[in-house]
Amino acid sequence: RCGWPIPRARPHPRGLCDPVQRGAMEDEGENEFTSEVVNEIVKNAITKTLGTSQYNKDRVNQWSTAIIDDTLKELAKLDKSFKYVVTCIIMQKSGAPMHTGLALYWDTKTD
Repeated sequence: RCGWPIPRARPHPRGLCDPVQRGAMEDEGENEFTSEVVNEIVKNAITKTLGTSQYNKDRVNQWSTAIIDDTLKELAKLDKSFKYVVTCIIMQKSGAPMHTGLALYWDTKTD
């Protein structure tokens, strides 16, 4: 193990509790979101890129890009009818807090 924390991918909560959405997902069968597969893809991308590397602020952008690119390439190979958003944050473990913000926009009729 590389010692880096591994993120956990989770399906949208509405997909778990909304009976209409859940029924649609069950009907799709092979297009069902499988978090175990996605978790494995992400873990592999992180391990491949970081290995046993020590934190190096000069390589963070390169590492982030590689992890995101590898993850998206492998997700695309699954050939599922999903759109993916992959975010990667690499920071030195120093006990300092981390503040982030995120905004996403999409057309609910077509996306």
